Amino acid sequence: MLFLFILVFLIIFSLNRSSNKIVTNYQAPQTPLSFKLTSYPQQRPLEDMKTPWEQLKTALEEFIQQQKGRWAVVVSDLSDERELLINEKVIFHGASVTKVLTAVSILTMIEKGEEDFARNVGEGQTIEDLLTIMINKSDNEAWDILNQIAGFKNMQHIGEAIGMKGLNVHTNELTAYDAGIFLKSLYEGRVLNKQLTEFLFGTMQKTHDETRIPQAVAPHIPVIHKTGYYEDVYHDAAIVMYEKPYILVVFGKETTIPEGRKTIQGVSKIVYDFYEKKLP
Repeated sequence: MLFLFILVFLIIFSLNRSSNKIVTNYQAPQTPLSFKLTSYPQQRPLEDMKTPWEQLKTALEEFIQQQKGRWAVVVSDLSDERELLINEKVIFHGASVTKVLTAVSILTMIEKGEEDFARNVGEGQTIEDLLTIMINKSDNEAWDILNQIAGFKNMQHIGEAIGMKGLNVHTNELTAYDAGIFLKSLYEGRVLNKQLTEFLFGTMQKTHDETRIPQAVAPHIPVIHKTGYYEDVYHDAAIVMYEKPYILVVFGKETTIPEGRKTIQGVSKIVYDFYEKKLP
């Protein structure tokens, strides 16, 4: 009886050990996949996906953010109507930039026969003399005399007719966008006849101060422009007569003369280099 009990015990023990063995050589069934993995192209950085014109705007924004003062920039491509605008609707004191509006008002009177280039206005100076030194030398005395002849009401009317919505002649305020519209209208011949436009553009070249926008442009390329400086305000507004002409307006305030000059030169260089690369 004892022998039988021991035999049963050994048989049960043996069966339990067999059932607890760890399987180490299992292989999954080789069932083929029912779908294919799709490979996607590597995503381009967002900067690479911008157009050259958008990259230009980014470069200008990054540059002016590093400069002293508040800045507005307008770039207008005169060959394809593209515009690049940064703070274009901010109101600035116009400083001497609005002397061009005074000149246009006088030239409009000449075109209508209401005034004459040769009229002597005292001290041996003619209307033509005053126009030339007001623009080319930025002479303030000539500006005062011509403002009295033109009249603020007339100048305001001319500016508004062109589309200068932010213009206030009485406080000498306007936006960079106003200046851009003004230059574009002149370039397209929508303000003065050809002869008077050529006279005005002649006075706006090789001026008393070529250290701003023209500084970054090749010497053989004409730059038709008017600078402005008043207290902490520093401007330049130009038509750059490149093979693809463009307008560049740079308005600054809360800046200094050295910082203002450096900033305008820097903006001009960025834009000119862009055109030199002949990007689309």
